[in-house]
Amino acid sequence: MAKDISKPIKTGWTDIVLVCGKCQRKMKGGFGPNGKQDLDKALSRALRPERKTEPTVGIVETRCLDVCPRGGVTVACSRDPGTMTVVMAGTPVERVIERLGLQAPLAATGS
Repeated sequence: MAKDISKPIKTGWTDIVLVCGKCQRKMKGGFGPNGKQDLDKALSRALRPERKTEPTVGIVETRCLDVCPRGGVTVACSRDPGTMTVVMAGTPVERVIERLGLQAPLAATGS
């Protein structure tokens, strides 16, 4: 008899952002304060709550998303599953968060 494989795992996330790993490897950075971070790391840092609580947005690096832009990274967000977004190198992370419709932590927004 086969075991049940549908055991739910709670994450505490309200959103998931998929970041193309192949695009990131080609870019070798391009984001963050010094322009040396990968997009997933820069997003994770910007969306991290200040207190030691679990993040509410899961940033997941995936395999190739088959868009392959030059000078950018392809991103898919659970807020708009029918659309992928190309984030060009040097785009401020705050603008990416806004474009994806994500909620930055209150401490990061200055509220």
